Amino acid sequence: MLGEDALKSRIWVPHLIITNERDVSIMGFEGKDVYISISPKGEVIYSYRLSATIYCWMDLKKFPFDEQICQLNFQSWTYNASQLVLKWEEPDPVKVASPLHLTEFSLEDFTTIESTKAAPVKGGFSGNFSTLTFRFHIAREVGYYIIDYFIPSIMLVSTSWVTFWLQADNTAPRVTLGTSTMLSFITLASGQTKTLPKVSYIKVSEVWFLGCSLFIFASMIEFAFVNIIWRRRKKVELKKVNSKYILKSTLTPRLARRELQQSNSTSNLYKTRSCSSLNSRKIKDESNANTYNNYLTVHSFATIPKITTQSDENLMPDKEYATTAIDIPENDPMEEEPHLMPQKWTTMTPQEVANWIDKKSRVAFPGGTSFDAAEVDHDDTSGGG
Repeated sequence: MLGEDALKSRIWVPHLIITNERDVSIMGFEGKDVYISISPKGEVIYSYRLSATIYCWMDLKKFPFDEQICQLNFQSWTYNASQLVLKWEEPDPVKVASPLHLTEFSLEDFTTIESTKAAPVKGGFSGNFSTLTFRFHIAREVGYYIIDYFIPSIMLVSTSWVTFWLQADNTAPRVTLGTSTMLSFITLASGQTKTLPKVSYIKVSEVWFLGCSLFIFASMIEFAFVNIIWRRRKKVELKKVNSKYILKSTLTPRLARRELQQSNSTSNLYKTRSCSSLNSRKIKDESNANTYNNYLTVHSFATIPKITTQSDENLMPDKEYATTAIDIPENDPMEEEPHLMPQKWTTMTPQEVANWIDKKSRVAFPGGTSFDAAEVDHDDTSGGG
């Protein structure tokens, strides 16, 4: 027996529902596109086309490189498991059309599950109800996001780095370039967020857009910094021409001048101590020489009868002692206090410092690294911006 909607009212049809449905509709002309077949053995086939929109709780933390697992749940509405049991048809329960292709997702894998669950609602329903679950694994296609979002954002960030090749006093082009790239990037980022649900956690795409915004904003801050340095009039005092001391002296010029003054005062103190040490050594040597002469005079007059036999033996030790006292110098104050050694300082013009920062930014921003501590030649910092 073959029939359509007219035969449906004459046979028993189980009432099935989709538990995670959002919207369901029977496809066809006013719901009449139904196929019913009854074989002589009593096997009944009831077929119709159904269009359903289901809920799928997605984890978007890795968006747009995320993979989701969704499922379609069929369950009996009025008959519990003692009256109705649902089973998947073996051996091929689910058939997926070969030309099926989603524009945003790709179907990776799927499985079928048979189970029983408690009554969906309280009241007249009791017992467990038979359930069929179709679980499928999908992965998001990232080609659209790479072409429409990631590549344009990379180009905008790279455009903001062009300011490092402009002179620090070219205010108008550098400000225009920085603000235009920032506004363009904000427009690009807002276009994506409108198509996504509002979630409380942070997604990978948001981290990407936040990082790009920070790079563009940092390039504008770098311009303001070098422009302020360019307009300074006083030179920058440096202990050494390297990254550490250039940044330190630029950020804290008063501290650098204070260290320079302390270094100069330490040098003067070293000179004063050296001169006083030499004078005290000279006075001590003279006093030792006078003592030796007096000793010789008194000893010679006091022992005149024995001068031919003991004068050489008695006088030689004294003479050696006197010579030793004169020849051995005092400890060098440079060895006792090495911190008193004068330090060599150099200077750079504000324009040289600004150009140096721009040159370092050309490497630090694309490489994502901070300023290195390697020494640079003083001549290398005097180039044009």
